[in-house]
Amino acid sequence: MKILTWNCNGAFWKKFEELSLLDADILVIQECENPKECSHLAYKKWVNNFLWIGENKNTELA
Repeated sequence: MKILTWNCNGAFWKKFEELSLLDADILVIQECENPKECSHLAYKKWVNNFLWIGENKNTELA
């Protein structure tokens, strides 16, 4: 099992596609946008199985 953790420092919707190349079973991403509140369609499609926890009103949403 491969577990990957990354503090993406915001704007994860601009960076997520590269993670597919790493073929991780579990991704733990800190400082990312809530997929339910992001309007970037490719990001929302990629994040089809997630648990998002947090409250950050300063995130950059697409």
